[in-house]
Amino acid sequence: MFSLRPVFKASLALLIFLVPSTSVVGAQQQDVENTTLTTSNDDNTDLSLLMTNYNALREEGQGFYLEEKLYLFETPGSAGGSSAVLHWWCDLEFLSNDATNKYGYVGRAVLYFLGSSLEDAVAKGAQNSSGEKHTRSLSAVLVPTLGIFDGQIHGTHDDYVFRYSDDGSSTLPLLGWEGDSPNVDTGALSASGALTKITTEEAAKYLGMDVADITPAACSMEYEAVWNATHVPDPIDTCSD
Repeated sequence: MFSLRPVFKASLALLIFLVPSTSVVGAQQQDVENTTLTTSNDDNTDLSLLMTNYNALREEGQGFYLEEKLYLFETPGSAGGSSAVLHWWCDLEFLSNDATNKYGYVGRAVLYFLGSSLEDAVAKGAQNSSGEKHTRSLSAVLVPTLGIFDGQIHGTHDDYVFRYSDDGSSTLPLLGWEGDSPNVDTGALSASGALTKITTEEAAKYLGMDVADITPAACSMEYEAVWNATHVPDPIDTCSD
C-alpha cells in the first residue's frame, strides 16, 4: 500500500484566494446575474448561483484558480503524491443563448507549478518537457438537469485530461487521467482534487506582478511565450547521405 501525503503544506500555507478584474475577450456584454433557466422538465429554476463563475469569467475576461490534487503515476508499487498549481485562464469565448438555455465557453490557460510540485512529480514518474509553466486548453458547457457546468482542461503537448464540475461555488471538484504513453513506463496517470477560485491580488503575489498588469492581454502574451518555449520543432536534418 502506498500513502498519498501532502508534500506542499509549507507552500500551501501561503495561499490566499481571489477573483479577477478586467475586460472580456470575445464576450457578449449581457447581464445574466439573475438569469432564470428552464430545465428539460419545463420547470422554471433560478440558476443565478450556478451562473456565478460563468458570469465572472465573462465580465472579467480572465480567471484564477488554485489546483490542489492527489496523483498517481502507474507502475506496480509506486507511491502517489500531491501538488499545487496556479491556473490563469484567458482568451475566453462564450456561448450565451437565453432562448435555448445554452451556455458554455472555450479558452486557454497558463499553469504554474508551485513550490516543489514539479520536482516531486518528476521524481514520482512525471514526464516533464515543459518546465514550471505549461499551456492548456479548456472548455465547459452548462448541463441544467445536473445543475453544473461540465468542464475539461487538456494538455496542449500531451494527451492528459482533467474534468471539473462547476455549480457556481468557489470550489470545483477535479478528476484527471492519462492513458499509457508509448515507451514510457509511468505514462498512465490518475488524479483527484479540486480547483479553488482565488483573487487577482493573490495571483499577483504568485506571479510576481503588479495587479494592474494582470490583464487578459497579458495572459494572452504569457500563453504565447510559454507555447513558443515548449513547442520547439525538431531540427530538420538537411544532410544528404
